[in-house]
Amino acid sequence: MKLQLKLVTPITTVFEQEVDGVSLPTQMGQITVLPNHTEIVSVLTAGELIVRNDDKQFPLAVSGGLVEVNKNTLYVLADSAEHAQDIDITAAESRTQQLEQDLKERTDLDLNTYTLLQRQLEAERAKLHVAKKWHK
Repeated sequence: MKLQLKLVTPITTVFEQEVDGVSLPTQMGQITVLPNHTEIVSVLTAGELIVRNDDKQFPLAVSGGLVEVNKNTLYVLADSAEHAQDIDITAAESRTQQLEQDLKERTDLDLNTYTLLQRQLEAERAKLHVAKKWHK
């Protein structure tokens, strides 16, 4: 038996197929969803999402969103999702450094701007982690 995965971002459908399982980052911690998983709803956090199918792994960097498991279907509504092999490490490193510098040096940030920059930094760090782990 397989698990139906529907992984979408505001821009595109990233995965829509039957898979063996998915590991993903949530506010409850890293979880693995397998066929016949109990129903849950959780918040997706920035990190590594791994789709497993037919003894293959498909790693992605994801950030923000919602996760729902219902009737053997995993719905992942992500703010962003990028396959490991598509991540530009140099660009992600540069963006991470810029965001770190902005957060460190700018003292005039309101709470909303600070929170937005912090989330962007978490997303870039997740991309870097996934890219460095999976790029050969």
